[in-house]
Amino acid sequence: MKLILSVFLLLSLSVAGASDPRITELKSEIMTLAKKFEGKTDQDGKLQAQIEEKVQDLERLLPPLSMEERAGRIIGPWRQVFGPYSTTGDGTIPAGSRTDHIYQVIMPEGIFYNVALFERAGVKTVFLLKGNYTITAQAIEGIFVRNSVLLRNIPERGFSELPAKLEAGKIGVVHLPRWLPPVGFGGQLLEVYADSDIRILRGLTAQFSRPALYIMEPSSNL
Repeated sequence: MKLILSVFLLLSLSVAGASDPRITELKSEIMTLAKKFEGKTDQDGKLQAQIEEKVQDLERLLPPLSMEERAGRIIGPWRQVFGPYSTTGDGTIPAGSRTDHIYQVIMPEGIFYNVALFERAGVKTVFLLKGNYTITAQAIEGIFVRNSVLLRNIPERGFSELPAKLEAGKIGVVHLPRWLPPVGFGGQLLEVYADSDIRILRGLTAQFSRPALYIMEPSSNL
């Protein structure tokens, strides 16, 4: 599986179908809206609806790809530009959340990390939520298996590099008890599109009554 995903990654970024001028326009329009709405609450779903309309226009232009092919395109680090900011699904932003520093890092060996920076009263902490994923015909199925907190030596940059360092044992973290949510919970990543400029997906979990839209950009050293 690791080899297959790596091959898809190398091939797909150069043949993502962005040669269609309308696809290029829609990608730009979607990212512009995502950055305009970044960090804002969206309790009634109106902001998501505006982006969703353009995402659906984009979907109609895309060639059909299997979920495995789509998964191959997302290996690597991504920064969340737009998405739900609440663990309760009510659209609120958790206190102290730095919405400009929310990341997802997809590793080819069936591991992913959600990385989030929090800052309150000048004190920074980084949560590294680890999950395992499998690829089905319909979605990428994920389940959270460990939640860790980095309390000291918080970097100024390179947040998306922290998961690899944690996997290699190069940083010291506090592992939270495995019985604490969201460990044990999971959901589906319904990948829509990804290339070297943008990643678009819908997330489906028990927390949300409808799929939540996420817009991400590549992140190598942020």
